[in-house]
Amino acid sequence: TNPGPLCSGVAFNLPATSNNGITGSWAPAVNNTQTTTYTFTPDNTGCATPTNLTVVINPGFELTLSGDGAICQGEEIPVVIIKAIGGAAPYTFTYSLNNESTVTVTSNQNTSVIDFANYPGFNANTPGCYDITLSGSTAGGCLSGNTTFPDYLCVYPKPTASFSISSGNNGLYSMINTSSGATSY
Repeated sequence: TNPGPLCSGVAFNLPATSNNGITGSWAPAVNNTQTTTYTFTPDNTGCATPTNLTVVINPGFELTLSGDGAICQGEEIPVVIIKAIGGAAPYTFTYSLNNESTVTVTSNQNTSVIDFANYPGFNANTPGCYDITLSGSTAGGCLSGNTTFPDYLCVYPKPTASFSISSGNNGLYSMINTSSGATSY
């Protein structure tokens, strides 16, 4: 019985006894990373002849993110794109912020835009950084596993510019920077 199709990396064995009770061996050695045709050679040639079996291995894949995930309070939410490298469409992508509510989308392409504007509980007016966790599956049923991108989406507080002037001697004035929310002024 053919164990395939399988996802790349999934272990499998080829039986030493055929479905009709003939013992033998397989060549080449099992390869769980690419589609391979194996030949079963019976131990006692008698009337039995070698036979071939092709085990299909679907390619594995990984997920990446692209796009700038940094905004200031109240700014438009940035476009963040999930991209699958490898595998075959259609893809199913699942994502979450800080491992909260998961959102699942299906795409006939190897990319999909994350819609944070409609993400449950996300507010572009609330400062904070969020981990994005992704997982996915392909047409062949291969799974990517979870990948976490720490602090990928950050909403920074709006900076406040504030200066005071104090009178000085001989017409020189001193400016005091009391600004907040930024690292340089």
